[in-house]
Amino acid sequence: MRKKLLKMLSFVFVVAVLLTGCATVSNIKNNETDLIFNGGNVVKVGDYVYFANGYTEVGDKSKDFDYDENVKISYMNRVNLNGGFSTSSESPKDTEKVNSRVVGFESEYMFVLGDYIYFSTVNTHKNKQVENEYTLVSYFRSRLNGDELTEIYTTPSYNSSTAITRVLKGSDDNYHLVIFDGTNLNSFSIGNRIGKRQELAKNVTSIAMPREKDEFEYKKILYTVKKEGSSSDTEVYSVDYATNQKEKATSISASTKFIDRQGDMVLYTNGDAAAQAYYKYLRNDISIVLDGSEAFYRLPDITKIQKVCDKDADKEGYVFLGKSGSIMYKNMVRVGEQATILLDKSETDFSNMLFVEGDWVYYSTTKGIYRISARDKSKQTIVEMQNEIQPSTCSYVDNYIYYYAKLEPVDSEVDDKEYEEDNNYYAYRVDLSGQGNYQILSNFKRVEKKA
Repeated sequence: MRKKLLKMLSFVFVVAVLLTGCATVSNIKNNETDLIFNGGNVVKVGDYVYFANGYTEVGDKSKDFDYDENVKISYMNRVNLNGGFSTSSESPKDTEKVNSRVVGFESEYMFVLGDYIYFSTVNTHKNKQVENEYTLVSYFRSRLNGDELTEIYTTPSYNSSTAITRVLKGSDDNYHLVIFDGTNLNSFSIGNRIGKRQELAKNVTSIAMPREKDEFEYKKILYTVKKEGSSSDTEVYSVDYATNQKEKATSISASTKFIDRQGDMVLYTNGDAAAQAYYKYLRNDISIVLDGSEAFYRLPDITKIQKVCDKDADKEGYVFLGKSGSIMYKNMVRVGEQATILLDKSETDFSNMLFVEGDWVYYSTTKGIYRISARDKSKQTIVEMQNEIQPSTCSYVDNYIYYYAKLEPVDSEVDDKEYEEDNNYYAYRVDLSGQGNYQILSNFKRVEKKA
């Protein structure tokens, strides 16, 4: 009788585990009915911030990437903002591990919709030769407590230099996860359920899609493909990422290439002798004609276009990175006014333009985060650190910038111990006051050197 009772209790326990999942943290309520997107590197839900505990680049290490070691550092973590922070000497008091996947890497992407968190992660599927392919990217979602972990898609190929992931509201008024792996374009409707994969385009040579926080009415993505039977000529198409309806666009050039898109403005080049960038405002009620009639910039090699001084009657325009890496500004109100805001050599190790807020352009070096005004070129320091900052990634929410950096040295007056070198990048945040009062979010442990 006792054995039967034990078996019954064991069975009930197993069923309970299967039904409740394997969550290690409590569930929290998301009071927002719309998308929560905070830049892709963190996402804030109520009093909690979800983030990668550490950051590491996969690079081209398809087989040699040490997944088992990195997952000990770069898992998904969360912290209660009301729990209290510390300096870089110790971990925050209330960090909670959400799942055991490597989410802190160069293709990191996360957002929340409803009761689910969506995120990218390093692929762990092996190929037919039973080899690792860590350079591919997988997309998952789970409940906010880590339950119901579900794989959405794993890319068959991935070019980290050209790939783009977006979550966009479509013509059906629903959100869609749009994934361009550098070659193929796919989308998934998301919400209470995940829709079937829609293959929007194959063998794409250039693409223009809006960003998550853009205001845009044109709910389609523009792209080019090679013309059949030609090695250099291209054809231009638009595709509705909700319905998968395609339309061929008109271009006066056989070598059109898309550069970027901001809202309903698209940048492109026609590969002409002038080799400059053109722009076109997109509308739903007329066909797209890329005729090269509206010049944007004298060179086509520009990236990261972002609107600046939005709705300013005198200064509204765009900033972007020029070919040399300099931050450039173009005034769209005063025709012909453009200027270099920041030369790539004007700040030590200037590395990346991060984001724009008002007339401020935020940028990074390997030692700090700064901002410069597009209005008068005045500069301010947000934070500088003794050890290295990871300059290519950051998020911005509620007047805080979230970024990755190596651990700061221990103050010898407080702690006279010696520690092993730690080359991992951990998650920090800093407010925009410019006082450099950063806080660390990550869970970490310093290893004392052996005598």
